[in-house]
Amino acid sequence: MTEAVEIGCNAPACDGARKATTQLFVTFTLGNEEYGIDILSVREIRPYREPTPATDAPPFVKGTVNLRGLVIPIVDLRMKFSLCPIADAVPTAIIVLNGGEQATGLIVDSVSGIVDVALAARRAAAESGTAMQTEFITGLAVHEEDDGEHILLLLDVERFMEAIDIGAHWNPSPPAQE
Repeated sequence: MTEAVEIGCNAPACDGARKATTQLFVTFTLGNEEYGIDILSVREIRPYREPTPATDAPPFVKGTVNLRGLVIPIVDLRMKFSLCPIADAVPTAIIVLNGGEQATGLIVDSVSGIVDVALAARRAAAESGTAMQTEFITGLAVHEEDDGEHILLLLDVERFMEAIDIGAHWNPSPPAQE
């Protein structure tokens, strides 16, 4: 990936004028797992570049990048999800999430693409597993690709953003003038 890709606000696919039957997800990998983020939560996908370190940030925040005048924190998902770092692996992308108060970038191993998942193919998240799986995963989705079925772990962006709670710290509102 050599340039940023802006994601449009596409609505889920509908069967005529009726209720949505599918949902679009941006898919990415961390290690051997494939994850999905609702496309409506993604602002853009950027090639990885080393963030400027932030000394007062939590350990999982690798620093900040300037995105057209907006300073955004960059979160290392491997570290936040307590995954082992891969010695020779270099992250290839940053997924920039829309945020209520703050856009946030997520460092991922790679972005796989965009998949259209049938709502009927979604399953509830397992109650057992790591804390990350139960806290930040809303469910699973099965989707078909050329090489067979794949299982996506669906990231709960809202809960994730609440948990990292780095919002207003990075781009505070200017003080009110009297």
